Amino acid sequence: TPVLDAILALETEKPEGEFPELDWVQCSLDDLFESPDLNTAPILDRAIAAHLEGYPKPWPGALASNMKKILDRAPPAALRPVAERALLADNPQVVQWGIRQVLTRLHDDQRDGPRADLARRLFETPRYRTAIEKGYELTPLFLPLLRAELRAGRLEVASAALVMGTIHRLYGGLSPDPYLTPKPEEERAAQREADRADCPPECLGPEELRGPPTPEEWRAYRAARTSARIPGSDRSILAQIMSVFPEDTCSPEDVAFLEQAVAWSAEHYDGDFDSLIAGPLSAIASTEHLALLELLLSRAQDADDRRPIQRLLRGARRRLGISSPPAPAPGARPPGTGEWMDEQDDEE
Repeated sequence: TPVLDAILALETEKPEGEFPELDWVQCSLDDLFESPDLNTAPILDRAIAAHLEGYPKPWPGALASNMKKILDRAPPAALRPVAERALLADNPQVVQWGIRQVLTRLHDDQRDGPRADLARRLFETPRYRTAIEKGYELTPLFLPLLRAELRAGRLEVASAALVMGTIHRLYGGLSPDPYLTPKPEEERAAQREADRADCPPECLGPEELRGPPTPEEWRAYRAARTSARIPGSDRSILAQIMSVFPEDTCSPEDVAFLEQAVAWSAEHYDGDFDSLIAGPLSAIASTEHLALLELLLSRAQDADDRRPIQRLLRGARRRLGISSPPAPAPGARPPGTGEWMDEQDDEE
């Protein structure tokens, strides 16, 4: 506790700006809090109080993470009342934590009834429903209920995209991130199995609500996307939507959406979402859409923005059997520009 007091005091009194020495001290405590020999009893009450308040200032992020480790090691009997208090909190993240606890390791059959019944009661309570639809770690526990809502057309596009992403985490079915090195299918399947194993079996639902996205779910998702007022809306929504495309072939609606998004990005987002659009756009094998990728590349403001789009453009050209332009001669530049727009990067 003296070390904890000292760090919190320094956080309160530290000068404006970065304080790398304090960050180093906090990070160096990670091994201590992970040690099985650590006696957590003297600080458990403080960890609980800080957690229920959502770790307000002066609690720094690194120290908050270590307090969560203390809670993870607390005896279930001591933590169950904490989870119940968390369900009543005003902080959405605290509520999300409480929901997860009572559905997983702190679930009590006698008090709560079957997990599936508890999940439905929580899902049907408006304040919990809001937390569930915004909780990345919670959506797998409520996926059968969320899939039913999606199929019924009752989800807005942001929630629908989150549900489609959660289906992919557990069962696959979406296109992989084009900016990441593809993993072997065996590795991806093992990760999906591990993610499913994190969910109590009762929370995975019946067979008809398991598996990759169904045609019915794709139709419902696209309908939600079409009805949404996306241009000018929160940037995080557009970012989420750009990750939801099928792993095989985009539908005509998907292609039309991407074509519209090219214009939206420049008009409403200053072009800074072009790299997100370029990913799914590069998977559409047509010369017409190569021109749109070239447009996105021409709008890039600097080398860091250009480089990922360059890679996608060259990959799309290879799939179409079209050669990329040769790398420019050293020192050469196109007339009227500062740099080649499709020059080779260091990795090629």
